[in-house]
Amino acid sequence: MRILRGILNEELERSQRLLVSYAKMLERMPRGVLVQKKVRGRSFWYRAYREKDKVIFKYLGKLGPEQIEKFQQERAKRKNIQKMAKEVKKQIIFIQRALHERRRQNAL
Repeated sequence: MRILRGILNEELERSQRLLVSYAKMLERMPRGVLVQKKVRGRSFWYRAYREKDKVIFKYLGKLGPEQIEKFQQERAKRKNIQKMAKEVKKQIIFIQRALHERRRQNAL
């Protein structure tokens, strides 16, 4: 049983480090979506995101197709990292439950 507990503890630590790594990556990536607004017939771009209960629109100016594509790729990358972080959180919960069950069985 010690070997199994040791493996689970190692996996738990690895998963927690991975979750911290994902959180740091997400901090460096832009949040929100691109919004195009037309003012007097001209298009201007904004980045819309939530901060607590407010929706914030940050002015980006006039963007070219390359810049828009780059932002959309970053957004897709961010969504993928969020998805992976969610899976790691589930894995951490599963391992913690497994370790708790092992301790409970050993106490009996």
